[in-house]
Amino acid sequence: MIPTAEILDALQSTIDATGLFDRVTRHSSADLPEALEALRDPAPKLCFIIPGTDTWDHVLLEDRNIPQSATLKSEVTLLITAHDATHTRSGSDTAYPLKDHLQAALCWDNLSIPNLLTLPQTCEPMRIEWDDAPARTAWQLTLEIRQTLTA
Repeated sequence: MIPTAEILDALQSTIDATGLFDRVTRHSSADLPEALEALRDPAPKLCFIIPGTDTWDHVLLEDRNIPQSATLKSEVTLLITAHDATHTRSGSDTAYPLKDHLQAALCWDNLSIPNLLTLPQTCEPMRIEWDDAPARTAWQLTLEIRQTLTA
């Protein structure tokens, strides 16, 4: 089994290598409010990696309870933002190419780790507003990272 920290390191390196973002950081807990607060950073292109739920699928030999294989599915959320949304209404269009390029780079990628597969699941737009800071347009991209173990 590939440790979660190793997978997250590889994901961060792969995202960094795209050159799409000014800053890529990882949050150690699945704390969405913490990541949203970090979007106050004035850098124009940000990506925050937030690990989520792990689920297992097991394949057993019929009537014998002997494991044949298992698939570990790790959910990871990426919060991405491309600009300061206070400039113009049409400025939000700059976020579309950024999220599109990131999804294309990660789709079916193995993050340079054998037996690993990255599957984008959903990508939802968000507008994040604060009383004391400029608003940001962001995307919440959910990935499923799969690894298969065999007996």
